Amino acid sequence: QQLAGEPQLFPQGLPPELNANTSLLTISSIWNNTTDSSSSSKCNKDIGNHDNHHDSSSTIRKKPCVYSWVSGLERFMDQPKKLQERINTAVVSNDGWEVLAENEKLGYVATNANAFFEMKLSLDDTTMDVVQTVNFMVMRSYGDKWEGSKVRVDAYIYKSGTEGKEEDEMTRAPTKSMEIVGYHEKETSETYNYKIDFGEEGKAVGGDTLRVRVELVGGSTFKFMGMAICDH
Repeated sequence: QQLAGEPQLFPQGLPPELNANTSLLTISSIWNNTTDSSSSSKCNKDIGNHDNHHDSSSTIRKKPCVYSWVSGLERFMDQPKKLQERINTAVVSNDGWEVLAENEKLGYVATNANAFFEMKLSLDDTTMDVVQTVNFMVMRSYGDKWEGSKVRVDAYIYKSGTEGKEEDEMTRAPTKSMEIVGYHEKETSETYNYKIDFGEEGKAVGGDTLRVRVELVGGSTFKFMGMAICDH
């Protein structure tokens, strides 16, 4: 049987404070009431400031992340084919990286020394895209296979109108760089988070282009469990 209607959007305001009076029975209604009250106040201000011209249907809701995937936590991201499709939307060149489910842990894996890939995203000014951080979820592991595992990440922001020829891009100094180690001594595999932060002043905005190059500079393998390119 098909249920009528569709899932409701989550409230846009801040969630209510968690205290002794908060319960599962009331938290949704409190959150919605707070959001409605806040939205009503904002709407009234907008009406006064814009000669009564306000159309909520024309408001564009900006996504916090222009690109993201997290293995096993998102819908379908436990399927190699679906993960490969998501990766293909951003990766423009690749030598030696594959989507693999090793030990039932799906990820993006370097399969040989010096493996590299590049991602490129053109930010849309009509949807107010913003990128301040590039986030990586990395699996660190142990043993001979993982010894010395390390990647170098170079991130480039080309401001609107400054993107040049491909050969010129390759000679530019990266906007930000970092190295990430994929090996540790603990006899277990664990996931760690790493972030490149361009800062408020250096962030990319609509019309800009972001290029990220990842290269294996140590060892013979490395594994990403997720990536997120976001405005915060």
